[in-house]
Amino acid sequence: PCRPLLALALSLAACGGSREQSAPPLEADALPPHLYASTRAAGIVSHTRQGADFGDAMRYHFIDVGQGDATLLEFPCGAVLIDTGGEQNASFDSTKALLGYLDAFFDRRPDLGRTLDLVVITHPHIDHMRSVIDVLERYKVRAVIDDGKTEAESEHDPGPEQQARMHEWLAAHPEVAHQDVKVGDIGPVGL
Repeated sequence: PCRPLLALALSLAACGGSREQSAPPLEADALPPHLYASTRAAGIVSHTRQGADFGDAMRYHFIDVGQGDATLLEFPCGAVLIDTGGEQNASFDSTKALLGYLDAFFDRRPDLGRTLDLVVITHPHIDHMRSVIDVLERYKVRAVIDDGKTEAESEHDPGPEQQARMHEWLAAHPEVAHQDVKVGDIGPVGL
């Protein structure tokens, strides 16, 4: 049942692209340790020099969303976002950090038309999916994969409620392919 979406994700790895249009990694200087706790750099990706030629290689971006995860896989002809962070408190706004990072990414990759080919939500904890609705509403998303869980494992984590809201959003937007992949869907030889 989930093979079409996985095929989409895997096809991105094999796609050809133009080297002139690929986005260079961000340049970032390391922050002194005493500043990092209070002034976080939004999305430090790499310390490689800007403009370096990476050819048709896949690049990954570990986006700083505070406590949580958001990883962007960049291919010559597409992009996949795994999880949407993260932390929300008086010191840090993960949604602002993620959207700012993705806006800058798409500014460097206009050939992608502000499109995420796939968004994967690994599990319904808020530090992995806080910004999913914002991402779905701000960018064109072709497909979403998640585990389908909407029951709380802890009364203190609003992640399952956020996942239920995401499912409602997806039901109202049938143009976005959606697949729940549960452990039982994966046989002994994989997908």
